[in-house]
Amino acid sequence: LQLLSNAPVSAPAAGSQQGSPSTLFGAQQAIVVWSEEAYTDATNGVPGSTVLRISDTKGLEFQDVLLWKPFTTMGKDDISLWKHIYQYIHEGGLRISNPEDATIAKQRRLKLRLEVGRDGVLLQWLRSLYVAITRARRRVWIFEPELTWDETDSDAWFALPPLIGLWKLLGLVLVVSATSQSMPQSTFGQQSSAGEWMQQGLQLLDQERFALAKDAFANAAARGRSDAFRYVDLAQARDKQSRARDLVDLQVRQTLLLDAGMMFEQLAAHNLPELRREHALSQSAACFAECGRFARAAKLFERAGCLRDAAECSREAGDYIESARLFKLAGMLLDAATCFEKSDEWMDAAACYATCRKWAEAGRCYNNCGESGKAGKSFEMANEWLQASAAYVFAAENCANESPEAMWSRAADCSAKAAEEAGGMDCQSLWHEAGDFYKNARRFENAAQSYERAASASAGDLEICSARWLKAGHCF
Repeated sequence: LQLLSNAPVSAPAAGSQQGSPSTLFGAQQAIVVWSEEAYTDATNGVPGSTVLRISDTKGLEFQDVLLWKPFTTMGKDDISLWKHIYQYIHEGGLRISNPEDATIAKQRRLKLRLEVGRDGVLLQWLRSLYVAITRARRRVWIFEPELTWDETDSDAWFALPPLIGLWKLLGLVLVVSATSQSMPQSTFGQQSSAGEWMQQGLQLLDQERFALAKDAFANAAARGRSDAFRYVDLAQARDKQSRARDLVDLQVRQTLLLDAGMMFEQLAAHNLPELRREHALSQSAACFAECGRFARAAKLFERAGCLRDAAECSREAGDYIESARLFKLAGMLLDAATCFEKSDEWMDAAACYATCRKWAEAGRCYNNCGESGKAGKSFEMANEWLQASAAYVFAAENCANESPEAMWSRAADCSAKAAEEAGGMDCQSLWHEAGDFYKNARRFENAAQSYERAASASAGDLEICSARWLKAGHCF
């Protein structure tokens, strides 16, 4: 740990503010802040560097981390905030002027007792401080330009937040100032190449830290990396897409999704290794679909080869013919058939149903488009004998392209099968109907047999029974 007190991190560059780190940090260096005011201060003071709010640091690691005014942000003048840490130091009888105090502190291992209800703010800050410090693999700097330090004053620690004095006592921190002999001569910032910024950007992109990735790619572009601008657009598009999904404001959400959708569509032309053309188009389509632009999403999904998604978007847009075409191309024939039905394309719907062996549905669709012969065959395949018979009768009476005798014959066979399945008294009218159809088909022997079975089934009614025996005799 190195505390930078009353000193800039490097010599101020032209136009920079006094007391701020002016050297651009490298790709493996980051600045952590605790407030929005500090975030603005840091981004203005060190433009182009990676600046993180403490809430955004979890899961990230860097070689070096600079903590931007953590004590000042917590209120260095609020003694009550630090009173338990002061008490910890006093109870141990520790004074910086005594070189043996460090050994005493280490041996006694005094425990600091903090309570959540009473010291919640301090506990929360200490936890955040732990998170910030553990982001660094190599060095941690604490930047506190407003604090003063006089190495000749043995009680100088009392003018600072007590943790700094304690850390210094234990040899955990080096406190330097503009007048200190321990002030490093070299700057803290380490310049990174365009390639290093690109690598950092790709890692952040993979971690879904899109805003940080965008800044890293922008730094790579500023150093002459020609393809970095496309990655800036990629990170920005994903950032907008990600932020939109967490928003409640529908208008803002839709604006972000539309912007992201257009950016993804433009990126498809460049076929980046991290975003191939098909994936860029599908991401663009997903954005347009989420904000209700289903027709445009359908076209983009089709260009990306995502036929099922394209078909579903066309269906949402109310374009059932286009949706049916896409479902058919995707091999989803039942969905295609449903869409063909909604657009009154009965022949296409029937063909899809027949391919899927949905014979009853196919028969219904064939009926609706006047193909009664095909409807009858479909109903036969579905063992829907009465519907098959009715379709054949319609074909025999109305369809010029069908052989009437063949249609009557098939109608009769279907009625006979329905009669056999019905059995009992319920079958008499079916046998009678079958006899009439066989007669029309000039299959007189079958007609006579059907009339006989109809007569036998109606034995309780002599008049009807006699009439049917008479018909059977005529056929014989």
